[in-house]
Formats: sequence, structure tokens, C-alpha cells
Amino acid sequence: MVALTLSISLLIPWFRLPVLGWEIPAPAWNRAGLACLVLAGFHLLRAVGGPPFRWLVRIATLPALYFWWVSPEWAKAWGARHLAPAQLKLAPLNNALARLGGDTLELYKPPLWKTLEPQTGWYVAGGTLILTLLLTSFDGPNRLTCSSCKGTFTEDDRFCGECGEALKGGPHCGHCGEELNPNDKFCRRCGTES
Repeated sequence: MVALTLSISLLIPWFRLPVLGWEIPAPAWNRAGLACLVLAGFHLLRAVGGPPFRWLVRIATLPALYFWWVSPEWAKAWGARHLAPAQLKLAPLNNALARLGGDTLELYKPPLWKTLEPQTGWYVAGGTLILTLLLTSFDGPNRLTCSSCKGTFTEDDRFCGECGEALKGGPHCGHCGEELNPNDKFCRRCGTES
């Protein structure tokens, strides 16, 4: 669910960039969007791969939150760094248009870029990242109950710690815990007679 929300938030415009007098919707086309996409991939690995990927999600959430938080300033700096020089190169063309009585081309207006506000997608991504951080903080191994003695065990355990009952699948080797096929007379892992 979190991975799906992160993926959808990448498609919703994070900013409306003022270029040539138009407001161009810009999705997460910067480092924040990439960090959210990587985190969504880690969530999918967590769903498929299980507990070993739990810490991968926790670790990846912090840089994703950082890049998300600084992305408005990054977008403003991108406009100043890339569009301001292009506006200067348009100066001769704008002078010619002004002499002819035409409208000048305003590729970059500093006041508009300085007041650039995040849009819905930015807020959705941030909310999802904060929710991810909270959920993964409390995400631990699932506690299950033994059907024989009602003792608790984790999803990684093979035998119940209270009664010794095999918890998963068919019979297990009493020596090494390897799962045995119904027809096995000896363990395929350690060779102990079953």
C-alpha cells in the first residue's frame, strides 16, 4: 500500500513551474522523486522477500525524507541556475521584439520562482514518507501462536520453544531441523535417520 501511494505521488505534479508565462506541471523529476521511487522498490522487495528487507526500508526512508524536504529549494535553485542564463541569452531577441512593438519573452521571472509553492503531489509524498517511517519503526517479526500449546513464536522459528512442536510444513529432522519429505528415511542435510 505504501509503495503504491509513493508511486502514485510521483505522477501527481509536485510543482507548477512558471516558464514563458505558463504554469508547467512538474512531477518529481529530481533527487526526491528518485529517492521515493527507490523506496517504493524496497517496499516491494519487503513484500516479496519478507523480514530480511525490513532494515533496508528503514534505512532508505531517511534519505528519501531529506531529499523530499529540500526539493522546493532545489527546484528554485534549478530555475535560477538553468533558466536565468537562458533569459539573458534572449536579451537581444527581446530588444528587437520591443522595438517592433511585440511582447517580450519572459522565460524566467525571479519573483515567481522565489515564491514557488509545492503542490499536492509533494504533500502526498511527504505524508507517505512520514507514514512509512512510523510504520517501519514498529515493524517487527510477526508473533504467531503454536496450535498445540498456545505459546508464541516468530515467523522465523521452525519449532515451538514451549513444546518442541514442528511449526511449519511436514516433518523435520530432529537433529538439524531440516524439513523432510514424507518418504525420506534419512535427513538430506545431515544424514540422521528420521
